[in-house]
Amino acid sequence: MKNCSFRGGKIPKIENIEKKSWSDNHDEDDNPTRMRRPFRLTCLGPPGSGKSNYTKWIACQYGDWHTAVVWSPSEGTGEWADLDATEYVTECPDEQDPVFGTIDEPSLFIVDDIFIAGLKGEPRRRLDKMCSWASTHRNISVCIVAQGVWQVDINVRRYMNAWAIWPIADQTAVNRLASSTSLDSKTLRRMLNDVKKHGPHANLFIQWTGALGPEWAVTVNGRYPLKYGR
Repeated sequence: MKNCSFRGGKIPKIENIEKKSWSDNHDEDDNPTRMRRPFRLTCLGPPGSGKSNYTKWIACQYGDWHTAVVWSPSEGTGEWADLDATEYVTECPDEQDPVFGTIDEPSLFIVDDIFIAGLKGEPRRRLDKMCSWASTHRNISVCIVAQGVWQVDINVRRYMNAWAIWPIADQTAVNRLASSTSLDSKTLRRMLNDVKKHGPHANLFIQWTGALGPEWAVTVNGRYPLKYGR
């Protein structure tokens, strides 16, 4: 995937995104925070919030994926056609699947609206392996796209090092997410309320900084810093 056809600045609506390179649309100092690869990101929000568009926006910041593998209940729906070299699968691939590149060829694995909490047996073993060993040793970035925290059980949530969360009304879900992101529920609830001020498609982007410090970097849409206190 040497060239990514989906480019642009505005995240919410694909029809408003001009298909140009990132540098064509933004100054160098305006670039959003780029995650280290391989990353493990979960995009969580209600239908119509812009999860798929945001995932493509994140993917196209790099533009040099070997391949983008989409695991979806409906193969080839066209929703991800904006990403070059897209492979659709209806079952979770094995960690040794040749569709993915070598450790020197970064790949992207998108899990689109799969009820992960209901997986058992071999499919569950494969997903666990993709989120752990395969991600690290085969340079596979994983992006889970889900409508609710109930779709992604706690064991898979523990693999994540980045979150894009759209405002949600379910307070039980907020409590579960607070635990996964090492934030208290009151703080997370306040931050999600702050995000609403940035528009209906804005999200709270939380990224674990790892070696850069024992903190989560918190921004709106992965671009605008959001201050918060423990």
